[in-house]
Amino acid sequence: MNGRNRLRMLSLLSCAVTLTGCSGAVVNQAPPPEPRPAAEVIPAPVEDEGAPDTPSEEVKAQARALWEASLIARADGDEVTARRVLIRLVRDAPHTDQSIEARVRLAEDALSREDWPVARGWVEPLVETGAAGYQRFRVLALAYEGQTSYVEAAEAWLAASEQAVDDDARRQAVVGAAQDLYLTGKLTEARRVAGTVDADAQTLRERVALRLDDETLEGLSGTVPDDDPDHTWLALLHARARCAAGALKPCKASAEVASRSPDTAIAEEAGRLLQRVAAWDEVHVTKLGVLLPLSGPFQKHGQAALESIQQALSDVNNVDL
Repeated sequence: MNGRNRLRMLSLLSCAVTLTGCSGAVVNQAPPPEPRPAAEVIPAPVEDEGAPDTPSEEVKAQARALWEASLIARADGDEVTARRVLIRLVRDAPHTDQSIEARVRLAEDALSREDWPVARGWVEPLVETGAAGYQRFRVLALAYEGQTSYVEAAEAWLAASEQAVDDDARRQAVVGAAQDLYLTGKLTEARRVAGTVDADAQTLRERVALRLDDETLEGLSGTVPDDDPDHTWLALLHARARCAAGALKPCKASAEVASRSPDTAIAEEAGRLLQRVAAWDEVHVTKLGVLLPLSGPFQKHGQAALESIQQALSDVNNVDL
């Protein structure tokens, strides 16, 4: 942080403490000591019956000073200080516009660190509607997706769509909801929701493919009805994953399903996978030799290595150890 910005930020922090002299001018006084780094603690929502929902002018001035200080720290790349100042803003100046922005900013920061519970904790106390409501539900949806809680994520996206202030935001929320409904196995409902914003089947597939992990793909492949339009597409994805893992029998079974697809591209790729499996089946028995210390002072290391190799080859055909 350069000297001028640092002095200005410290002046703003001092202003936020005294609630006086907040015009933005740099005051001629000794700067307060910098706070030490601390673990991120989410302030509890203010529930004091004596605390007004409408903040005083002094509190508003404090919020503006803290918000500007956080922007200066962020502009200089000091994310730690920026986060500390925002936490202080939420704690000391609740019910201000800046405290809402601070909660969203802190939640976005937690999302970038994949700290899903902290991201949710920052926005869950918000009750505002409109743009702030959209941001609240958007953060909740992304955090639930990070935790693969797709039912809750879909609900959050749908709630966000109701708070969206423009068409682009609403479309993003609706397509997000459709994606997560799909991942829960509700494919028909997902396509219906996506259709409300004119998102076609290919768009939905592309979004879903980005979030499919092995466990989710395995679950979908085993539950999607044979007459579903995406049955053969999911079978192809499953065949790819099984072939990549060297599991030839499941790969062949899924590729055979995909090869019957009315979609030429899916059927052709499935055919290539079946040819690859057939080639693997024609491989002659191969003997693999490994030199390991199975006695002496290094016996336990050699035995551990042998067991690891045996386990790795347990599902591989045509190889004798």
